[in-house]
Amino acid sequence: MNRTLRAVVVGAALAAVAGCGASSHGSDTVAAAVVLRVGTLGTTKVLFAASGEDKNLPYRIEWSSFPAGPQLVEAERAKAVDVGETAETPPIFAQAANTPVKIVAATKLRDPAQSPLAVILGKNSPIAGVAQLKGRKVGVTPGTVVQYFLIKALARAGLRYADITPVNLSMQDGGAALKRGDIDAMAAIDPTLARLTTSIGAKVLVSGVGYVAGYNFHLVRTEILGNAKRSDVVLDFLRRSLRARQWANDHPGEWAAAYAAANRIPLDLAKVTTGRAQVEYAPIDDSVVAAQQDEADVFYRLGLLPRQLSVREEFDARFNGRLT
Repeated sequence: MNRTLRAVVVGAALAAVAGCGASSHGSDTVAAAVVLRVGTLGTTKVLFAASGEDKNLPYRIEWSSFPAGPQLVEAERAKAVDVGETAETPPIFAQAANTPVKIVAATKLRDPAQSPLAVILGKNSPIAGVAQLKGRKVGVTPGTVVQYFLIKALARAGLRYADITPVNLSMQDGGAALKRGDIDAMAAIDPTLARLTTSIGAKVLVSGVGYVAGYNFHLVRTEILGNAKRSDVVLDFLRRSLRARQWANDHPGEWAAAYAAANRIPLDLAKVTTGRAQVEYAPIDDSVVAAQQDEADVFYRLGLLPRQLSVREEFDARFNGRLT
């Protein structure tokens, strides 16, 4: 991540934390001194409330929302967040930047035939294949799984990342740019993907099925893990998080309704988004590490990382066997 981009990301991360002054209290009787600061990309807090996992907490959660994983990671670097969940890519750039965080838990998509990722086109685009993106402007959010997916999709079509003109945009700005015709295509992820295919008739050029492993990771500051009491709080939070996701899998209608209400989107759109995001617990093992290593190697070969990484250093498997 270059210096200018990092400055923007840090500023956005700290602004997001500052904008989340309201705390979510699981119990009015818990000691205020026991606090876990949780970063979310917009789902976890809603899921805890819908599933009831925010009840009878033996500690207090302070929630902060972020637009994407890089901002959440930068908030952890700034010690504004203790734990947060991201897709695969932000931890790679965190390791490259020597950010003191560890991956302590993972989930994976339940259905390998589903993906929340796609490269999309405008409704009237003449592009018929990924190879035709050569020389075109493609919106992408740097340092995220959508960038990795785009790189993999291009490679399978015989293109290098340098063969396109990447336009670094947030999901929100990318959607607006695609609608205006300022970019030719966009690498998107739900809920933006579902919204654009529904609202402006965006066409899916290629989905993420078969390109990306589909892991999500819980990242915890190493300082927190070094404290036994705080580490136990993290363990309890992770157990609740996984139970909440199982509840969502078992109650898809209720979860879609809660998601729709929280995000103020139509129920049909929420059903698509939540249906493609069903996940299950994945122990940290060699297959998880191998998938992460492949991703890091892709970014390194493209010159997007300052050094080659051994991603095993990103992981801390102390909670393996304690989360099922």
